[in-house]
Amino acid sequence: MTLFASSTTKWLRAIVLLTLLCRPCLAVARITGSVLDMRGGASFERNPNYVAPPSAPVTLGDLEKQPSGFWVETESLQYGANDGTNQYSNQKPSMWQTVSDYTKRIHAISPTLSVGSLVSIAIFVMWQIPAFQGILSRHFVCSRNNLYTRPQSVLLSAVSHSSFFHLLMNLMAFTSLGPPLRQTLKSTNWPLWPLAVGAALSGSFVFLIKGYGGCMGLSGVTLSFLALQAKLFPDRQLGMVLAVFPVRVKAQVALTLLLVVSAFGSLDRKSRVAHLAHLGGLLYGMAYYEAW
Repeated sequence: MTLFASSTTKWLRAIVLLTLLCRPCLAVARITGSVLDMRGGASFERNPNYVAPPSAPVTLGDLEKQPSGFWVETESLQYGANDGTNQYSNQKPSMWQTVSDYTKRIHAISPTLSVGSLVSIAIFVMWQIPAFQGILSRHFVCSRNNLYTRPQSVLLSAVSHSSFFHLLMNLMAFTSLGPPLRQTLKSTNWPLWPLAVGAALSGSFVFLIKGYGGCMGLSGVTLSFLALQAKLFPDRQLGMVLAVFPVRVKAQVALTLLLVVSAFGSLDRKSRVAHLAHLGGLLYGMAYYEAW
């Protein structure tokens, strides 16, 4: 009896073990006609009215098979710009790569914005080198002396900045106000460069009417962008910095404030701010709206 019980126990163990080993095989799917028979489960019938999409959605696996130029981030894992090695990387893009990608995006929106920004940065770097300062003061500063002998300085002065803070503020406004304005003008196939060039010339010539010394910078251009946006979308909220306090006001209110400040500021001969150039940019943006 003991021998029989022991033998039975061994057989039961063998059967259980065999069942566990074979269990994955019981889930094998078998397709018969339009019926999907899942062994070990129920049958599922295919929908005869289902129409497959023309192309399957792109998956991460598909992206691994071809080079791509963008980043997909999931928590701490980054799927980098794929080079075909199908490898994941935890490394973030370098500073140079970030700047390069941003410049490409700006250039895709409008070459005027990217070229204007890059040239402004290059001229700023040149201002920091004493050997170039003489040439820059003759060709990249708007003044009455340069007007008669070097008239190109009226336009070139717009991309000239010797102060880092001046450059930073102007480029922030230039690349912030420019893209949405370009999208608006794009609907009528109007490029952005006539506005930028015209505003630069307008700011310089208005400054030369009464201005003393010299002026330079993209301020006139960026304020023309703001003026045009204010005329197109007067209720749009714009961020401004008054003294050191950031505020948000309607575009039309911002335009009115800047017109008043520029007009009264131009009466102060001791001011180091080219209020007349700002006024010229604002007026040109408003005139551009009337013409557009």
